Amino acid sequence: MKGNKVAIFFLTVFVIFAAIYVLGMAFFASHYAYGTMVGGKDCSFKEKNRIYNGYNGYLPSFVIVLEGRDGASLDIDSKAIVTGADFDLTNLERYNGNILEGLGWIEKNLHKNIIDITADVSFDEGVFFDILKTSVMNDSKKIKEPQNAYLGEYDPKTKQFEIEEGAKGNVLMPEPTIIAVKHALSGMIAGSDRVIVDLEKNNCYKQALMSVDNAKLLQERDKANRILSAKITYDWYGNWDVLDASVIKDWIKVKDNTVVIDEDMVRRYVERSAGYYDTYNKELRFRTTSGQIKNIKRGNYGWLTDIDTEVNELMECLEKGGEIIKEPAHLHEGYAKGTDDIGNSYVEIDLEGQHLYLYKNGRVKLDTDFVSGNVSAGHKTPDGIYGVTYKTKNAILRGPGYESFVYYWMPYNGGVGMHDATWRNKFGGEIYKTSGSHGCINLPLSVAKELYEEVETGFPVVSYW
Repeated sequence: MKGNKVAIFFLTVFVIFAAIYVLGMAFFASHYAYGTMVGGKDCSFKEKNRIYNGYNGYLPSFVIVLEGRDGASLDIDSKAIVTGADFDLTNLERYNGNILEGLGWIEKNLHKNIIDITADVSFDEGVFFDILKTSVMNDSKKIKEPQNAYLGEYDPKTKQFEIEEGAKGNVLMPEPTIIAVKHALSGMIAGSDRVIVDLEKNNCYKQALMSVDNAKLLQERDKANRILSAKITYDWYGNWDVLDASVIKDWIKVKDNTVVIDEDMVRRYVERSAGYYDTYNKELRFRTTSGQIKNIKRGNYGWLTDIDTEVNELMECLEKGGEIIKEPAHLHEGYAKGTDDIGNSYVEIDLEGQHLYLYKNGRVKLDTDFVSGNVSAGHKTPDGIYGVTYKTKNAILRGPGYESFVYYWMPYNGGVGMHDATWRNKFGGEIYKTSGSHGCINLPLSVAKELYEEVETGFPVVSYW
């Protein structure tokens, strides 16, 4: 008897649990388990068909948040603009159609079940535009037009020319903004209470016509920095001067995003340097063979820069950039480089002593007496520093009232030159005072021959009283 009672108890318990399970199975076959979230809403124990059918014609309620530049933000209630919603109930249909959902109702009630639903939400674009137009995002007092990027001046920090970004502005463009909202509402998660639209990321703002990656700006920036890279080492007639970015940076001008080299500043540099290094028509401090110091003015002798040509050449060098060693273009040149542009090879003519010296590499190679211009007749030989203009043999020298044949002719100052004088048998002394030449330096034939062989065009001639 006791065993029968135990068996009956367990049978009764089994039947009760079986009945509960069957009833639960029947209930949860048409209802959602505890903790089931459908489209963001708690649908615990709710009838599946009623929830499914509830999406028919349902308009979701949420806030559209437009996030803009400089912290600007605009909230739009969906009720003001939403006109329809096309829900994708695929996940819900798959869940509802699974017959095992009823059989596993106990397990389902022990876990959260999340069923996501998406929707393509449509809205009234006209109403949206009206709201946007009258919002704080279109406040005329706060609206700023975008500004173009531009090529800035030389930056001492980067030591380069850089492209500067213009102000972005905050002018919203309606069409891109509407497209951005459409995109945000297409496939949105049903049940969301906020849909955020980032206006910056969606390129809803009016763009400047010229951005930092503009081809012209990049081209002009590279041009400016190419010019800046120039390093020109000048050999100003034996004097070195380096022209680099420390100076060139001030010559580069940016006008309307176009790079130009200030030609006036380049010219001033050339003129200033030429004025300092040119020797043409300037005095030379000269030590005579006798040891005297004389300041002798150069005549048609010395270094003279061709300003216009050098300005053009320097402009071209700057345009190319890079390093270069160059000499300035010149109209006249000295025999040697440096301030002492006669070097250590020259003809020295002591007019007062009526004596000539030929120096070669610092040593006297020949010296001789001569006869210079007749002082009493007004033909005094001019002093100064000159260069041999040319040399020729067997020349006929003509002038008012005279015609003379010479074997060796070496002019250095217009019609004044050095030549042999076979008609004389004496040289030196004071002959020049009353019986001198018409201005030339008369030499013995043998000396004239030797001198002719030693000098060349441009060879310095230093004459002094």
